Amino acid sequence: MEDHLSLIGGRGPLPIETEGHADERWTGDLDTMRLLLWNVEWNGSKRKRSFIENAISELAPDVYCLTEATDAVVPQDAHVISATEDYGYQLFEGRRKVRLCSGTEWSEVSTGNGMPPGRFVSGITSGIRFVGICVPWFDAHVSRGKQNRKRWEEHVDFLKGLAPVLNSYAEFGPVCVLGDFNQRVPATSWNEKYIGYLRDALSDRYSLDTEGIIDVDGERLIDHVATTHQLTFEIQETLGRKTDDGSTISDHPAIIGELKSLVG
Repeated sequence: MEDHLSLIGGRGPLPIETEGHADERWTGDLDTMRLLLWNVEWNGSKRKRSFIENAISELAPDVYCLTEATDAVVPQDAHVISATEDYGYQLFEGRRKVRLCSGTEWSEVSTGNGMPPGRFVSGITSGIRFVGICVPWFDAHVSRGKQNRKRWEEHVDFLKGLAPVLNSYAEFGPVCVLGDFNQRVPATSWNEKYIGYLRDALSDRYSLDTEGIIDVDGERLIDHVATTHQLTFEIQETLGRKTDDGSTISDHPAIIGELKSLVG
């Protein structure tokens, strides 16, 4: 991908022995896997849900991460793992900050013991550990919610908790981290004081494959995909925030691309 600043237009197993499952060695064999990442912003209207459902069906991802997603937008035939319900704000039935969906079953599922609740889910499918995250935005629990935090404080605490988890996962095999990172990369003046915490969480074990990408609406991404050295993710397209008739679907674009093996 040319210098990672291109405008994107239009639209083998090694389970980690943390929860009592047998170890299987990843051979590096991997057919190209189609990924979708989309913050659907709690879409409650029937019309918008229908748009999202049709888009997922048309794009036909092998694995997809939906953040700020209700039960209603998750296809019934998918294998789904979700973060815990309580993410620190008022609870609404059927809402989860992050969900991972696959056409094949999940194993070694974790919701992040010791992590801040409700924003992390991980599991293995098709021989790869996927980690879905929804990092708190810079204003979390400042003027709303618990109103007991300073700007970026909740965000930084999450990334500090994430760092040892990702480091541990990388010890055992291929990992793909995807979700709403709530940071632009490279940093702008908005997040330049906090980008280091994200870099530390990923460490040199992970590559941020979506760094520098500009979406179809001309904005730099805050939703990202990061991979360990056995894998790479190549973005193919983004779907804009609005439909052709001008209706807003989300304040985030959908990201579609291919996950590939670099070994084997």
